[in-house]
Amino acid sequence: MKAGAGIHAAHLLAARADLLRSRSGARAFHAFAAVVLLGLAGTPALAAEAKAGAVQPLGVYSRVQATGDHAYGHEVRLWRAGNRVVGQMTCWDAHPEGQRGRFEDGTFIPQSGEVRFSVTVIRRDVQPNVRSRASFSGYLARGGLWGELKWEGKDAQSRGNAGVEELSLPIAKGERLHPFSDLDEWRRTVLD
Repeated sequence: MKAGAGIHAAHLLAARADLLRSRSGARAFHAFAAVVLLGLAGTPALAAEAKAGAVQPLGVYSRVQATGDHAYGHEVRLWRAGNRVVGQMTCWDAHPEGQRGRFEDGTFIPQSGEVRFSVTVIRRDVQPNVRSRASFSGYLARGGLWGELKWEGKDAQSRGNAGVEELSLPIAKGERLHPFSDLDEWRRTVLD
């Protein structure tokens, strides 16, 4: 995943440049080292080991903009079950109601922060409902989720650049997800 690595590295370099401009000497080095360590550790949930069978929250990552009666953007809710990622994604693309889908096939590598998943989002404000499939490949670090969302089929013609959207979603600090004892409890509770 070269593009995602570039995005992650770019965020670390930008943080380094900001710190160096605002501080000098040893203080800049220590501040930069702290940013790098936080970038590698990610959120506290990333550092904690998941309990056997438990589904632990990783966070809500969101960037949504409203213009009049339309909204544009994405929200991703992530939980971790071992090295597996489960979650829910909602997309807004000028429709008043977000298109939402749940996924259970994600992978998560804590050491690198790499995240991958495939999701089918459903537009429910039309009949019959419209289903769109996409896959995400990126990184979870420094309080955000960064990467590429690649759309399939006819959606690849109308979304992003040739069907690829570059996502940079900061953590939604005001939202807290709840842990679940197992995937069955998660499935019963999280809406599709």
